[in-house]
Amino acid sequence: MREKALMRCREARLEDAVAVLQLFHKLDVESDYMLFEPGERTTTVCEQEAIIRSFTQDTTKRMFVAEDGQQICGLCILQGGSLNRNKHVASLVIGVEKAYWRSGVGSLLMDTILSIAEAAAITRLELTVHSTNARAVKLYQRFGFVIEGERRGSINLEGTRVDEYYMARLSPAVASA
Repeated sequence: MREKALMRCREARLEDAVAVLQLFHKLDVESDYMLFEPGERTTTVCEQEAIIRSFTQDTTKRMFVAEDGQQICGLCILQGGSLNRNKHVASLVIGVEKAYWRSGVGSLLMDTILSIAEAAAITRLELTVHSTNARAVKLYQRFGFVIEGERRGSINLEGTRVDEYYMARLSPAVASA
């Protein structure tokens, strides 16, 4: 297991574009749990810079990276609603490099996102996760997410249809009301 003390989470910066893109490509290859298949992602470094820039300029979107020393080993994207009726809701995507699974990176990212969501008055977080990804489901449940539904056959994984869970977490204040 890796040393947690070296790990930190911070907002993505323009100069992270190459490392973020490399992480995305690595995740596409080493995990069946991400949406893109190997070689399917065509984002250029300039496009990734523009994406990060858009996240720094739009208050409804945030991108965080987890670092082990200087190496980016995980990321989290939070995308919120922009209208009065849905600005309290945000969707979340997390990816962690396989070498860092079970090292606390997912928990570090979740702690950061929950803190950011609370500060931004986001009271509902949503995500989808492969029903076969037991470790991720357990992580999300540990952070208060519940399965609200199942998207049957929503992912085509090498010719096999895989279900996804639709999970959400209400902030404690909303959940107890």
